[in-house]
Amino acid sequence: MRVVGLREGRLADYPSEVGHIEWALAAHGCGSWLSLLDRPKEAEHYLQLAAREVAKVVAEFKHSPLWLGHAGMTQTTLGQFLHDTGRTDEAAGAFAAALAAYREGEQRFPEDSDLLGRFTWFLATCPDAKFRDLEQALALAQKAVELGPARMQGWLSLGLARHRTGDHAGAIRALEKAATLRSAGDNVGGFILAMAHWRLGNHDTARQQLRRTATWMDQKMPDHAELRRFRAEAEKLIQ
Repeated sequence: MRVVGLREGRLADYPSEVGHIEWALAAHGCGSWLSLLDRPKEAEHYLQLAAREVAKVVAEFKHSPLWLGHAGMTQTTLGQFLHDTGRTDEAAGAFAAALAAYREGEQRFPEDSDLLGRFTWFLATCPDAKFRDLEQALALAQKAVELGPARMQGWLSLGLARHRTGDHAGAIRALEKAATLRSAGDNVGGFILAMAHWRLGNHDTARQQLRRTATWMDQKMPDHAELRRFRAEAEKLIQ
């Protein structure tokens, strides 16, 4: 893999907030990919860099819910990497930074459905249990779909929150709604849908859904980290 021109010295080439964020997100993508390639030292470098640079932009320009959402995302990815490599104390610091960004976003932009959806996802999936809050995740997801009923991410987040809180029938309804709003491809919702069906006793449907989503993943996105985590969870549950 060649990391194209992503060096700290290039930051001066992106003085605007938009350019700077785009640069940092490119670093985030490189770090995520390097992690999949089992190059942890390089991966951490880019993930740390991405989180740090997005935080700088947010500190100066707090007028955008998108920037705060990116701050939460980059810190969450860094925390996941540190958690997976056994550095739980450092991971907790990154997760705390992600939580702070999402909370600030919710307070400053309470009507932004995409930000609420991202916050829901964090509260429902953070690998460190002390940062999870399923009741708040469910409330945020319900608000997100009320604010943006045509936004797939909100329904997907609601499906996850309902599944995590034991409302598997409600999760299926939300995930099926999300599927009608998706323009192409598939996503992690297929694995959640399979698990929800299994929990309701729809075992044949669950197996079929799992096979279908796993086949799509193998063909299209075999190295996607989040898909891999949800697939492992589904395959552990569904026999």
